Amino acid sequence: MIYKGFRAIIDTTKAKEKTTMTKTYAENKANLLARDHNTFRKMKNEAACKDYRTALDNLIYVAARQGFEISYTTDKKGFITIC
Repeated sequence: MIYKGFRAIIDTTKAKEKTTMTKTYAENKANLLARDHNTFRKMKNEAACKDYRTALDNLIYVAARQGFEISYTTDKKGFITIC
């Protein structure tokens, strides 16, 4: 299955074999995606927010396949916090 995220295409069928993702990289990338999502949320750009949330979901999916646990919460205003 292929997911098209924000500026990336992630082939999840071969993700474990292709990636050299580390836990630190995945956590840093998740924090960056959450930060950018929250910035666009403040600017009320819903299309960009949707793209960033999709990219974050894809990152979490691929990281889980590698054995890393990343999760996030959303507050009432729609801002993301990485747990």
